[in-house]
Amino acid sequence: MSSNKNTLLLWLHFTKGVAIAIAALVLKSIVSLFVWFTYAADGPLGEMENYAIYIVIFISSLFVYNSVIGILFTYDFSSAKRFLEDFKNPTQRKIPFIFSDKYFFIESLSTLLTLSLSALLGACPEITGMFYFKEGKSPYASGFFPFIFTLLIVSVIILFARYETVRYWKALYAKENLKELQSKPRLIIRIAAIVILYPIVFPYMPLLLYVFLTVAGIFNSLSKILTVPGLVLIILFIFAAIFGIFVLLAIRKRKRFFREVKGIVKDHGFTMSEIKNPYVSLLSKSKQCSFTVTYNKTDFDCVVLGHIFYSIPVCFTADGEGFFRYRLGTKRHNITLEHRFEYSANENATKILIISPSPKHALIIDRDKEKRLFNAEKLWSFVIYEDEAFAGTLDRMCLGRYDDKKV
Repeated sequence: MSSNKNTLLLWLHFTKGVAIAIAALVLKSIVSLFVWFTYAADGPLGEMENYAIYIVIFISSLFVYNSVIGILFTYDFSSAKRFLEDFKNPTQRKIPFIFSDKYFFIESLSTLLTLSLSALLGACPEITGMFYFKEGKSPYASGFFPFIFTLLIVSVIILFARYETVRYWKALYAKENLKELQSKPRLIIRIAAIVILYPIVFPYMPLLLYVFLTVAGIFNSLSKILTVPGLVLIILFIFAAIFGIFVLLAIRKRKRFFREVKGIVKDHGFTMSEIKNPYVSLLSKSKQCSFTVTYNKTDFDCVVLGHIFYSIPVCFTADGEGFFRYRLGTKRHNITLEHRFEYSANENATKILIISPSPKHALIIDRDKEKRLFNAEKLWSFVIYEDEAFAGTLDRMCLGRYDDKKV
């Protein structure tokens, strides 16, 4: 009886693998149709346009396969149950779960065979189109190369998806949050996202490729008519132009902030001093931006800090000291650089620190521990605000107040 049950389970998992492959092929076909309907075959780039579309469909296919396989692996409750039983008894585990689950191999094998056979029969024209388009072969021609290529690509995707799934299960187990795995709304949202967004987003990927080809063509032409120093100067000019755009955007945000503050001061009848170094301080940290607002016989000496790039964190290490953190590389492997700065205010006034433009993260580093800073929080002798929060607090006439619990 148990033998028949095991055989039935094996066939069910084999059928499930086939269903995974069919679901991936159907969604990939929908995305492919949307791409072809978006870009006519006789486009401005002629054959190159068709060639680019095959590349885009291939890249889209990788995303589709990864999403479909990843979702069905992640929400495989029977597999998750077996994993948790194995994970709770590490002494009995001889090899990692990713390699020890026979049902995973049955599903993966049937998925691999289904997708590879479909490629052999001409169901993956993007593969043949990418490699044989200029040789005059039909993209729908069958051949051994699409079979092997699909077999290798999908094998990598399956292993990657399985590895990420096991990592996700481990994280849920560690957080004791297994209910998240059983969340049907979360599953429905993920399925709806790939079914709806993929056909809408991927058809516009050729535009990125066309832009790249256009830029590459321009540089290729320039390289033929310019010397190496001239080409280097043009590249530097482009980088300078991009940097200049970020500078102008930062200046615009700070200008808008100062205009809002002056309007509030005027409406309430407050007194405000001249703003020192309002814009040059964005580029030179030695030039401090500051101004003083007076109301209710109280002077609020305000120092304004900011960086032109939103993603650069600002970190404070002591009263009047801090640095901007530059990180080159990934989260795990990177080089961190620190651009230090100092700031000060009148000791006889209430000290206010304003960050404008507002960064993604503002941190206080005390005793080698990092903590996020929030509006109206005490930062040693200063009270810190983002630009919009400062304007709102000034308008409500409660500047300088802070919550003792945040200290």
